Amino acid sequence: MKPSLSEKTLERFHSEYIRRRDATINKEYGRCCTCNKIIHWKDGDAGHYEKRQHTNIKYHERNAHLQCQQCNRFKGGMQAEYALFLERKYGLGILQELDRLKWIPRKLSPLDIAGMIEGYKEKIKKLK
Repeated sequence: MKPSLSEKTLERFHSEYIRRRDATINKEYGRCCTCNKIIHWKDGDAGHYEKRQHTNIKYHERNAHLQCQQCNRFKGGMQAEYALFLERKYGLGILQELDRLKWIPRKLSPLDIAGMIEGYKEKIKKLK
C-alpha cells in the first residue's frame, strides 16, 4: 500500500528529527550507529533496525537512528552491528522489545498522523 501524502510528510519529519537528535557534535554531525563514521545529519539516513514495513514500529524512536547511507542502503542496514549498538545504548532486552512491538497491529488515523507531525515539528524546533 502506497503511503498517503500526510504519511510522506510524517516520514520526512520523523527522519529529520532522528537525524538531528543523533547529531551530537555541534548539532550538525553525528556517528553512524553501525560503522561509527562521522556524518552531517543532512547526509545520513534515519536507519531502522526493524524494517519500516512494520508500520506499528516505523516511528518508534528507539528503532531509528542516524546511519550513513552506505550502511543503510548498500549494506542491508548492517543488522548485526545495529543490534550491538542497540544493546549498548538501551541495554539487553531491547531487541526482544522491538521484535514484540513490531507484531502488534496498528493503523494510524489521519488525526494520529497530524498529531505526530506537529510533535516532530516541536521536537525539531527544540533541537535547533
